[in-house]
Amino acid sequence: MGGARASPGAHAHSVHLKAPYGRGCGGVLLSPEWVLTAAWCVDRLEAEPGLVTVCLGSADGKNCGGSGAVIRGAEKIVVNAGLQKANALKLFFVLVWLDTDVGN
Repeated sequence: MGGARASPGAHAHSVHLKAPYGRGCGGVLLSPEWVLTAAWCVDRLEAEPGLVTVCLGSADGKNCGGSGAVIRGAEKIVVNAGLQKANALKLFFVLVWLDTDVGN
């Protein structure tokens, strides 16, 4: 409410993750290779990280368009093993390791 459209590249550490089945969510770039996101976003995709697309630096993150947009794939999804036993993925975060760091 009352916000304004972000200009391309204004929030370079903000990312949008796209996963199969119409899911999508936000995350934050922690380093050139690591993204922190909600565990539910990539739930059950640990064995298939390549199905996740990460969009960075776009003013239109959901479509990953516009100048300054960077698209990367996921190489690995790191989930705390204890979370799976507790079946509490909705409450925790996971790390996503990008297939190529954003500096390249």
